[in-house]
Amino acid sequence: ALTGIASAAMSTTDSLLLAAALPTAFCGHAVDLGAGTGAVAFRLAARCPAARVTAIERDETALSAANAARNLPENAAFASRVTLAAADITAPDSVGAELTADAVLFNPPFFVEGRGRPSPDPARTAARRLPAGGLAPWFAAAHRILQAGGLVATIVPPARLAEAISAPGFGA
Repeated sequence: ALTGIASAAMSTTDSLLLAAALPTAFCGHAVDLGAGTGAVAFRLAARCPAARVTAIERDETALSAANAARNLPENAAFASRVTLAAADITAPDSVGAELTADAVLFNPPFFVEGRGRPSPDPARTAARRLPAGGLAPWFAAAHRILQAGGLVATIVPPARLAEAISAPGFGA
């Protein structure tokens, strides 16, 4: 069912875990923040035949690759239930106020801006480095979109767990 996605989307264990966060009977609207080339959104749509999925990504090249993968004949079974949207979720006004979700999934960048060696590919560096503001903009976007009683699934490194747990709208 996921034939052809690997040619356009980096498929990682993280994408498998996020897509598996929702039960196969999930029948609501899920939003994948920072969707990249769509691996999480596609896996979720393939696993949950009644789900509608919106994949939000700021990088036009990644979004174009996601669109190409979505349009492959092998992905026709779920393609009509996946919407791709260009937006920078770290910019509060970038994601429309009308967007709501029953579930929000995201895998924010793991690396802190200015630390470690950046990739020679600027787009890869941007996708993997957490800019100023840390995880707060990601959780703020999830909070704006999520309907009451909804689910958030994310993957963060252990070193950032306290930051995730204390995120406004979600923390203890």
